[in-house]
Amino acid sequence: MVLVGMGLGRLGLIILIIIIIIIVYVFAIRSFRSSSYEKDFLEIEKLGNGAFGEVVKVRHKIDGQEYAIKKIKLTDTNWHCVDNEISVLAGLDHRNVVRYNNSFGENGIMYIQMNVAQMTLRTWFDERNQSHDFSEFVWKNITNGKHFNQKCASCDCLVCPNYLSRGKFEFKKESLGIGKQLVAAVQYIHRCNIIHNDIKPANIFVNYKDCATVVQLADFGLVSTADHEKQPFGSEPYAAPEKYHGFGGKSSDLFSVGLILLELLVPISMTTQRSFNGLIWINYNWMFSNLTTNYKKLIQRLMHHDSSKRPTAEKVLEILDFYIENNIDAGHSENAENQLYERWPEVFKN
Repeated sequence: MVLVGMGLGRLGLIILIIIIIIIVYVFAIRSFRSSSYEKDFLEIEKLGNGAFGEVVKVRHKIDGQEYAIKKIKLTDTNWHCVDNEISVLAGLDHRNVVRYNNSFGENGIMYIQMNVAQMTLRTWFDERNQSHDFSEFVWKNITNGKHFNQKCASCDCLVCPNYLSRGKFEFKKESLGIGKQLVAAVQYIHRCNIIHNDIKPANIFVNYKDCATVVQLADFGLVSTADHEKQPFGSEPYAAPEKYHGFGGKSSDLFSVGLILLELLVPISMTTQRSFNGLIWINYNWMFSNLTTNYKKLIQRLMHHDSSKRPTAEKVLEILDFYIENNIDAGHSENAENQLYERWPEVFKN
């Protein structure tokens, strides 16, 4: 009987050891198992750094589509900002605002899935400034864009005969078109009582889809509502003067827009031309010398040190529409100049 009891005791000990080994093995397998992110997505390239994290271009392993995913390491201090970014982004629906697809968290990292960009406006600027032929630069981007060629029932066909027939792309018209879409996005979020706080070329997506340029405002990591007295700083090269004192509002976004509008028409990088305090310009007069009088006045008004003097997004959009629809360079037409002064005297009159 004693031997039998000893045998059963050893058997129980062996079973217990086996159970422990199985448990350890299961946990080991789980710890080495790929995350959902790694299982579902293949990283293609890094697109840039956003507020609190980096943005990468990925391809979904199931649907084969490409997306932009912002990866944010969660901390005790940033989780509420990340939650706010997702909440705001999920509620926005505008052609010129980046489209939210999904978000999920694992292993202390939050992943925000959005539509991908062919390039950022920062890249667009850099490539444009290095190009000797603007028309060829635009055409190259269009032919690399989505849906340039599409399958028809009987043959291959091009979806952009108007672009093909034009032959040349006008620098100012194309640039103003990009600026107009950016302002449309700002107008939309401001109507939603949202302030972006970090408008800069690196946070603006540029896509060429169906042979048209599509601009989208992205990275809402520093977003806030207009009724907050204190506003996040943003990025120094494009931050409004009042941001250095911890204040801001919708007009602060318009200051950033003014700098980008200037950069659209002056092929030079703002990050190398602006001083640290954001107010003093190198070669200031030279940068404006190639602009017509009224366009210069518009940008100067947007850059005004007094935020109350800056026009709203609605007014800027109206003015850009006027420029584009009338196919004019303001100041070269006396009639157009008179209309600008009559319709928007608070912008164009001293």
